[in-house]
Amino acid sequence: MAESRTLTYPVTLTTAQLSFLLTAVRAERLFGADNRQLFPRDPDERQQLFQTGQQQLERDGWLIREGGFDDLNAQLLLLIATMAAAETIVLTQITAPQQPPQGVTHHVSDQTVVEVAYTGDAYQLTALESADVMANRLAYTFDLPAAIQEEAAFDLTQTQVRRIQAELKAAGFMDEGTPKSAIGIYADVMRHLRRRGQMQFVRLDVDAIVARRQLGVLAAANGMALTAVPRPHATHYQTATIDSFQQIVVKTIEQLQGETDA
Repeated sequence: MAESRTLTYPVTLTTAQLSFLLTAVRAERLFGADNRQLFPRDPDERQQLFQTGQQQLERDGWLIREGGFDDLNAQLLLLIATMAAAETIVLTQITAPQQPPQGVTHHVSDQTVVEVAYTGDAYQLTALESADVMANRLAYTFDLPAAIQEEAAFDLTQTQVRRIQAELKAAGFMDEGTPKSAIGIYADVMRHLRRRGQMQFVRLDVDAIVARRQLGVLAAANGMALTAVPRPHATHYQTATIDSFQQIVVKTIEQLQGETDA
């Protein structure tokens, strides 16, 4: 029997291919993906998608069919099974001025993290060694600074945030106090904002969400960056570097895995 192709990252799969593979590992949905495309409700459409995925996998060398036997690449199947079984999911949305938004989903398990990026016509899958590696990759995607001159942490209410944003939009903002003030730091980052991110941390029990956390990221062109954690009456902001962001992400995942209530 001929050998299937070698697994290298990123693995690029069509919607039909991913649907076939998820069906092969008995997964009926994939959190963070468009399940209406992956698993059509119409039985005929679903069967057609399954057959298309099978043909495309064979075309691309992932599936070898000889002598009445089907041999599906074992490494690829393990990657899909690991992704589908993950109970902790991290969904990240990244926006930048005059650029289309970017989205990436990380499926976190005990031994590996599967990164999934949807390009609009295909899924790109990459296996990462740990949540630390995942956080480091995201930090560089956000273009966070390696170091900052002075650390700061502060809370701002939604009313304060809306007022600052309105004044910045009207080009009428006047910094209150020194640049080291909470309002001054936030306004300076927003004035030079280059990338904004919203991260959703979700823990699942089968298909039910049992715990969740949120983390915002603001990265400015002047070398400043902030993380934002929503609280009941205000948002907690903290200056961020690559290392501090990595620590926050890993700690958030660990805390999430210890919770039992959404």
